[in-house]
Amino acid sequence: RLADTVLEELQWALDHPSVRDQQRTIVYARILGEMLHSGLVPTSLVFDELYKFINLGHEIPPALRESSEKYAAAQAEGSAAVSAVSSSSTPMPKFMAAGGDVSRAIAEDEEMDEDDDEGRGDSDEQNNTDGEEQPDEEPTRPAVVAVSKYSVFDPRVGTPFDPPNSPFRISLVCTVLETSSSALVTSGNKAKLEAFLAAFQRYLFTKDTLPTEVEFNLLDVFDVLDSGWKEKSRSSKRRQSKQESSAGFTRYPTWLEAHNTTVAIEEAQALSKERAEARLLAQAGVVSAGDASLAGTAELDELDDEMAIVSEDE
Repeated sequence: RLADTVLEELQWALDHPSVRDQQRTIVYARILGEMLHSGLVPTSLVFDELYKFINLGHEIPPALRESSEKYAAAQAEGSAAVSAVSSSSTPMPKFMAAGGDVSRAIAEDEEMDEDDDEGRGDSDEQNNTDGEEQPDEEPTRPAVVAVSKYSVFDPRVGTPFDPPNSPFRISLVCTVLETSSSALVTSGNKAKLEAFLAAFQRYLFTKDTLPTEVEFNLLDVFDVLDSGWKEKSRSSKRRQSKQESSAGFTRYPTWLEAHNTTVAIEEAQALSKERAEARLLAQAGVVSAGDASLAGTAELDELDDEMAIVSEDE
């Protein structure tokens, strides 16, 4: 009964966001983390809630999905086809990378200090120009990144329930992760946690600005997760290399890297589900066993190759 009450309160807060109820909702998020820590709720339920925090209201509309498919097909055919699609009556919407810059990243403390020093140097140089006017640089056009056909949610899709300047859902995620880190950070959950953190970081890059306390809270949460994984790795009885035992969770420097990782994981999950459904149909005699064994094989092999290349680059 307690779990049902907590889930209902969290759902109501997401459907009816209000500044007045934010602190009360964060308390319920902390209760959810404590319930996982005490073993009262399963890990799968907590992961479902975490994904709901960052995905609710960001469903990809059919019109955007159709335009993205046309744009992806035109890209495969060549630049001429892309120009034709752009000039058609239903052009590809200007669905840019988050923040209009695919190289945007959250600055760490050291990077913030370096930026401050560079800013002081630039201001000194500008003062020494004796009033000379500098030519205005043309802004770089942001890249168009179409949505994946396997994706159901995309944080770039706007919603009035989660505006770009609202850090409320970030605080909910941080509260649950920090409270239940000891129960979530396990060898069995590492792949699931890596997948969620990639989607969460992609969501973070869609925010315009974050309050200072939220930024520091994010850094603390990632430090807690990394410390928990290193401690679990050291206490594990299995033999591991020093590199594996010291490696924490990936922190993506750009929105595009987090987006590509999330899309690759979603594609792998969709293709695995498709193969599982094909096997069930084969067992029921609806399709032949050969067709079921070949369902999604080529796509999965191609996806494995892409993931291997990404791992080598990292």
